[in-house]
Order: sequence, then structure tokens, then C-alpha cells
Amino acid sequence: MDLGSKICKLRKDSKMSQEQLSEKLNVTRQTISNWELGQTVPDIFQAKEISKIFNISLDELMDNDIKNILVEKVTNTEKMANTTIRIFKFLSFIIICILLIVISLNLFFVIKNRKETTELQKEQQIQEQAFKEYMADSVSKRFNIKIDNQEYEYCIQYGPDFKPISEQISLKSTPSDELIDKFNSYYIYLKGTYDIYTDARKRITDLKQYFIDKGGFWEEVYY
Repeated sequence: MDLGSKICKLRKDSKMSQEQLSEKLNVTRQTISNWELGQTVPDIFQAKEISKIFNISLDELMDNDIKNILVEKVTNTEKMANTTIRIFKFLSFIIICILLIVISLNLFFVIKNRKETTELQKEQQIQEQAFKEYMADSVSKRFNIKIDNQEYEYCIQYGPDFKPISEQISLKSTPSDELIDKFNSYYIYLKGTYDIYTDARKRITDLKQYFIDKGGFWEEVYY
């Protein structure tokens, strides 16, 4: 006799309704019905309570079916554990993939930035060497400056170590009073900044940028 039939027989022999038995076990009447129809089975704790209610041993109630219940419980637990492990492995795989992607991207950008920095440094070294050679071919440089509709001539002299020796700026034509004032402002700027330079190359570079920023034009005079 299966467990459901056994519970039904014990209940009827005790002249107990499904409702009365459900109240004693603190379950619904439908649960009792499902047990008796064999659709579900009580767990081990419910089985112990049933054996107490009908004053029989658990073995008599179960007819050794308790082993099947325990096996089913263990099997369900194992299934749940295996499912949890699979989910954990999947999540771990996803996290590892994300970390590998992040690390790869970081390495890519680090290598790219390092390569760009190296190339920029090489380019700067090439430009500096070219500028050094350009400056080394003489001891002075002369430039035309066109600004404010007026032309000026700038000349700088320097030694073998490129240290400025002297410099001067002059007008190439007779200016108006307004242009004289502007010329004086440029002259004052040159005089005020001359002493801070120890390298004529840096002096030329900065002055060129100064006049260009003010809307002027800067070109070398070759002679």
C-alpha cells in the first residue's frame, strides 16, 4: 500500500475527516487530499506527526517508503546544489571575461599612449636637432615682422652656446604717431623680456609666437 492510501485508510479508520486531519497537521485540506491521491507526499516532519496522531511507528506508516522520501529530498538538494554551482561558474566566467576585456583595453591604451609619447619625443628631438643645426650655421638671425600695416626688422646675435649677445628691432619706414606708439610698446616688450633668456633658439621661438598671436607675420631674412 502506498503512503497516500495508508494515510487515507488510517484517517477513515479513525473516523476523521480531511479537514480535521489538516487542522491537526496545520496544513490545508487540499494538502491532505493531494497526499491521499498520491500527487504529493508529506515531508519527514509531517510524516512523524501523522504517525503520532494515529499512534503507529514511522516505519509502519511509511512501509519503508521513508527511504524514498529521504532519497527524494537528498536528490532535490543535490539538484539545487548543482544548479547553484553551475550558476556560480557561469557568473565567474562572465566576471573573468569582463576583467580580461578591461585589462586588455588598459594594456592597449597604455601601449598606444607610450608609442605616441615615444613618437612625439622622437619628433621633438628631430625638430630640436634641426633647429640647432639651423642656428649653428651663423652667429645672428634677422627677421621681418609685418604687423599693424607696418614692417619691422628684428635682429638677434648669439654666441657658440646660443646665448643671446644682443638684439634690436627697427622700423623699415617712417611711421605715423599712432604706429610709433605701437612700435614703442613692442620695443618695451623686447627690452623687458630679453634678460630672462639664455638660449637664442628659445628667444626666437617665443617672439615668433608672440607676434603671430597678435595677428602679425614673421619671416626670416636671408643674407
